[in-house]
Amino acid sequence: MIILLSPPPQPSATGASLPTSTNNGRYGLLGLKRWLDKAGVANMSLQSRYNALFSDDTLTANGNLLITSSPTTVPAREQELEFLFFWLSQGNDILLLSANSDVPPWALSANINDNNNLLSQLGFQLLVETTEQLSDEEHSEDHDSQGLDETQKSFAETLRELSEEIDGLKYQETVLTPIGPHPLTTQVNKVSARRLPVAEAPTRLLGLDWPRSALVVMRDRDGQAALWETRNGEGRLWVSRFADLFGNITLGEQDNAQLMANIIQSSLKPGGQVIFDDMHFGVSNLYDPEAFFSDSRLHNTLWFILGFWLLYVVGYGNRFIPASRKPPQVHSVDFTYAVGGYFARRLTVQSTAMALYQHFFNEVRAHYKQPLNGEPVWELLQSNPRVSPKAVTRLQTFYEAVARKKRINLIKLRTQLLTLRKQITS
Repeated sequence: MIILLSPPPQPSATGASLPTSTNNGRYGLLGLKRWLDKAGVANMSLQSRYNALFSDDTLTANGNLLITSSPTTVPAREQELEFLFFWLSQGNDILLLSANSDVPPWALSANINDNNNLLSQLGFQLLVETTEQLSDEEHSEDHDSQGLDETQKSFAETLRELSEEIDGLKYQETVLTPIGPHPLTTQVNKVSARRLPVAEAPTRLLGLDWPRSALVVMRDRDGQAALWETRNGEGRLWVSRFADLFGNITLGEQDNAQLMANIIQSSLKPGGQVIFDDMHFGVSNLYDPEAFFSDSRLHNTLWFILGFWLLYVVGYGNRFIPASRKPPQVHSVDFTYAVGGYFARRLTVQSTAMALYQHFFNEVRAHYKQPLNGEPVWELLQSNPRVSPKAVTRLQTFYEAVARKKRINLIKLRTQLLTLRKQITS
């Protein structure tokens, strides 16, 4: 139970540093959050699903910037994506850092599938094209459709292939440069980034449902597009094919911090905030049954309870000794009850009735100073003016029935004897 109730450690995917505002590892965004705090830029950690973008009273309706990465460790649900689409179209911006070219360790540790690619869920696809594909034929509608069909599955497949080839590979340093004048690239000359040598460089950002224009803002040293801007209603979506541009280490390199400052200045309106999408990387304040039952702390606790119970069962203890009871205290009334119960079980009704008669006769004899031999005293009773003749006759009838060993009512006999005794001795 101590294991279960102990504060959980920072969520991680097999120990990899995650792009969250609470992570202080290489790829975490804690440095960016502290920088914003020091600069007085309002920011928050989103630890609920995208529905909270509307229900949170501290957020304005527009003029906010959501920073998220892809793929996420906690996939977004279809219902919350609808909220995100609407939130984006209402004048809010999203900075999506997609792990296409640098492929940090957390991207390989995530649940890799196309449904977990937030960019495709937002309706876009990064398309990898060769030089041969950049012919006049690629502009035909059939060719674009075929290219999209092929690339819709390439993101997950690329990550799976890289996960097998990444051992022994070293990240290569690269720089991103502005492709032309743009508010995002003001005072930005070079942005530091890293890429895997086996990762292909996507060159186009296309819409999945219909062709949508995307403006290329920056490119890498090979001349390939690296940062795009596209619009959705009143909102803007910035897509980078490098996930680690503003991590705890890369934020301080080259002009990375200046690029982030320009994005924030271009996006935030009065009252707006920078929102870190921490929920979809495991930092959540929601109760998730799936996460609860898959939590290793729960399993460890159950195994501990089971082991302790088995140890208790097989172990030796005083519980196997019969519980000792304090002997009850014996009183005189208990002795009377015991003797009475014994005689009640052993004596017949006739014997008890005859003993009552003899005891009564001796009491009468003692009153008249006669020998105490237990013999009947009918004459003495009949001569006593205080005794009713009918009572004596009834007593004689009971006596004759007892002598003939007939069953009589002992309670009635006892009552008659007590009544006569009071009449004689009063």
